[in-house]
Amino acid sequence: MPDGEFLDALEAFRNVLDFSPVSLRYAETPPTFTTDTRQPVVPEWFSLYELTAFMSTDLHQRGKLLMANGTGWNIHAFLPLLDAPAAEVEWLPGGVWKPDSDAVFNFRRTLSYHKPFLLDQNTDFSRFGPELVEKYFERSMFYGVYPGMFHSEGYAYYYWQTPALYNRDRPLFVKYLPVIQRLSAAGWEPVTYAGSSNPVVYVERFGRQYLTVLNDSTNATSSTITIDLAHFLPAPLPALVQITDEISGTVVATVPGTGTVSVPLTLSGEQARVLRVSAAGGA
Repeated sequence: MPDGEFLDALEAFRNVLDFSPVSLRYAETPPTFTTDTRQPVVPEWFSLYELTAFMSTDLHQRGKLLMANGTGWNIHAFLPLLDAPAAEVEWLPGGVWKPDSDAVFNFRRTLSYHKPFLLDQNTDFSRFGPELVEKYFERSMFYGVYPGMFHSEGYAYYYWQTPALYNRDRPLFVKYLPVIQRLSAAGWEPVTYAGSSNPVVYVERFGRQYLTVLNDSTNATSSTITIDLAHFLPAPLPALVQITDEISGTVVATVPGTGTVSVPLTLSGEQARVLRVSAAGGA
């Protein structure tokens, strides 16, 4: 038995207007009006919202899940209804590296909250090599988002049907996906209780144990990360606190367990890091 159902291209027809009298009569969402002729109209995404809400309620009553693609771009209302929202992306249009903006990621992350959000990369994977795959994985990791692979331009081939591609990138999946899973399980939190001294170095928090850090510039840079320990460790605070790089397992700093502590970091261009806060000598 399937664990749930999947909706595709959920936002694709968001700008289509439905003037049908039948739709106007039976729509459960209130109609709006065109700005030029003042005709009553049902935007197509209103009807899709009704469908999504019905499916979400029905599936949840049966202990099943609802996933949808084509979300997290413009319409906020879908994401609270979905258990696994997703979006197809192209980060190498015309051969130029162009990741989704911080504003787009913030929109997705905020509306998803503790739910996972999934990306499907559609690009020319012969040019989207391991260096760009790693940058894709790191940026996704910073936001606690799952990076996925779908197809090439024009559906010429599919990533997961091309062993040369997924075997090429296998070490990166092994390196980053377990960390992203731990971040997702911990849950994104809107208040970081941490800050960065450098405006191009961003910070996010997951649970009471993890901070993610991203250098959003293409140049190497440094930043001091301040952490309010009271929001990460239970009272009484331990004498010493350990800050560990979750990717490498190396200890970044050992600091006194008092109040707010400062951790200096150096990051290469577009590098992301995951910091785990724990009692020194603890798990």
